[in-house]
Amino acid sequence: MKAPLSEIKKFINIKKSPEEIAEKLTMIGLEVDKIERLNFSFSGVVIGRLDQIEKHPKSEHLLIVKLSTGKKLFSVVCKKHKLPLLTHVAFAPPGATVRSVRIAKTDVKGTPSEGMLCTPKDLELSKDDNEPLTFTENSTLGADVVTELYDPIFDITTTPNFMYARSIRGIARELAAAFNLEFKEPTATLIEGSKKKADEMIFLSNQDPEQCPQYYIRVLENVKIGPSPTWLKNALIKSGYQSTNNVVDILNFVMHMYGQPMHTFDLKKIEGRKINIRCSKKDESITLLDSKSYKLSEDTLIIADENKPIAVAGVMGGLDSSVTDETTSIVIEAAQFSSQAVRKSSKELKRRTDSSARFENRIDSNNIKHSLDMAAEMIRQETGAVVLSDIIEQSSYTFKKTYLTLRLNKARALIGIPISLNEAEEILRRLGYETKSDQDTIIQVSIPSWRNDVTCEVDIIDDIARIYGFEHLSRIKRKQTTSPLMHDPLYLFTRKVRRELINLGLQEFLTCNLLSKQQCQRDLNTPLFANETLTVLYAKSEDQSVLRPSLLPGILASVKHNQNQGQHSIQCAEIGKVHYQKENSYYEKNSIAILIKGSNPSNWQSKETKVDFYQIKGIIETFLKQLKIDQTTFHQGNSSSFHPHQQLILEKKDQTFCILGQLHPQVIQDEGIKGEVFYAEIDMDILFHLYKSNNNSFQPLPLYPGSRRDWTISTTA
Repeated sequence: MKAPLSEIKKFINIKKSPEEIAEKLTMIGLEVDKIERLNFSFSGVVIGRLDQIEKHPKSEHLLIVKLSTGKKLFSVVCKKHKLPLLTHVAFAPPGATVRSVRIAKTDVKGTPSEGMLCTPKDLELSKDDNEPLTFTENSTLGADVVTELYDPIFDITTTPNFMYARSIRGIARELAAAFNLEFKEPTATLIEGSKKKADEMIFLSNQDPEQCPQYYIRVLENVKIGPSPTWLKNALIKSGYQSTNNVVDILNFVMHMYGQPMHTFDLKKIEGRKINIRCSKKDESITLLDSKSYKLSEDTLIIADENKPIAVAGVMGGLDSSVTDETTSIVIEAAQFSSQAVRKSSKELKRRTDSSARFENRIDSNNIKHSLDMAAEMIRQETGAVVLSDIIEQSSYTFKKTYLTLRLNKARALIGIPISLNEAEEILRRLGYETKSDQDTIIQVSIPSWRNDVTCEVDIIDDIARIYGFEHLSRIKRKQTTSPLMHDPLYLFTRKVRRELINLGLQEFLTCNLLSKQQCQRDLNTPLFANETLTVLYAKSEDQSVLRPSLLPGILASVKHNQNQGQHSIQCAEIGKVHYQKENSYYEKNSIAILIKGSNPSNWQSKETKVDFYQIKGIIETFLKQLKIDQTTFHQGNSSSFHPHQQLILEKKDQTFCILGQLHPQVIQDEGIKGEVFYAEIDMDILFHLYKSNNNSFQPLPLYPGSRRDWTISTTA
């Protein structure tokens, strides 16, 4: 989630530095990964005003512009544009630098030109090269464009419990509470410019009110689809979006500002002028905006016209009903869809969008109409459209306030500070809660509509602690206590194994135990590890949908990452759990992976040497010797994942517990890794039992000292 400071200031008057804001956001739970600052490639460019515009006498494609910077008047020859008089534009006077070129006075077809008008493309802000970059009438003439465009952008990681803050308004509301600032909603009144009613143009039927409890429609006519104005393009670029056209851009802008996803249809492409909210039927399919065709399961929640699906509810719209440059009448939908339905559709289609991410975590039910009217009014202002009267709605949902009881003594005990009744009520009020206290230690709290995450008393206490400031909580020195329970033997063994691996010069790797199906095809393919993998029921993404059957895929991905960073010599180890299915049984066990590639580091005693098969074998032998596990035997392995002539399996008591060798060149090539890779994986559970059953008792010292004799034998002919 990218939040430009200029957008945040539309809700709160904040005068803190970007660093102070980032620190406060992080402390209240909205972690700021970084503060982005646009790097400008130009200098000396200022804001000028178009005071006079004339046609060039020798070219119909050029204009002569008289431009004022407030202190001086310039005459500039520029290409033809449609900007009106008194427009404020970006102007590079002589001496300015644009695209590493110093601007100087020049002569264009016999007419002197003092500088140039700069398009967004000239300033490398976007690919727009149609007209000069414009500014509002309130901008200061002669002001440096760099200062005007400077806008810190906060790159924020929003976790699922903070989805109510996945909008500029949500972030601003949190900052207002944290800094005790006044929070104001920007006001905009929708102007309906036609006596024609919306329901005369489109018919709405909600056949699944359980999965779609709220659905609203606005109809607009005389819409002129075209490029977005510069301010809107810049706002979207800062927020991480690409500009499409003025209508689509406005919907994305409102979603980013208010957190409400919306979609627009071309009215003329809706067959039968009917919109039906229903589940898909057998063998129905749809081509989405990504130009790919998808076959729908029978219970996918969709938006359909009289004959076919035109959108997958909450995920993405259809290509056939999309808005194009020829569109003149549009239908805008704003709705509340079931989070379970949207999550299911998104996973089945393998399409996760900004819209589906918001619906999956539930939206503010009281914000839907407001966002729709905001979008309709913005489209009216930017495109000259006419908004038909009345909103079409079908809603079975009524917001009912939820009340929770907050016990102040409970809050004090959990937070660890003697917070007063007034302090607690003040913090809750700043967060948007309504409070009423009947007693000195009891507060009745009304939950606002946007806080779907608050379900119990502890959630409210957490909010109080966040805004009060974790950094202000006192630390209590407690007496040290020890558990009467003994450490788990497997834990002690794991700790010993980790220590021995590090002593062997191996660096510990930690990789994710969730992989993609493609990665899991490259497992060890041995009796140690089964090919029947376990699939996660509700995976967040396709790349993390399968539990790893071995440590090999994850550690190879880490090796590839290191290689991309220029690190080609790696000696590492990992301890982790693996999961697999065998027939109808499910297994989880501990595993040890060791990998070496590249060269051994050089030192004053020896030169750099290349790792080989005997080194990985020696590491395993030394490791087992340190654990005092002996009487093991090596046998030739037959795994397809290893080189056919450089692989071994290790056994003891007829139990195979290790495989090692050089990974097959094809496996390495598939991963995009260069050079030879030597790998070993050990079944740690079997190793643990061998370690426990090993007799580590001391042998007595010999009673008699040893003797050694040097025999010299000579022969005579």
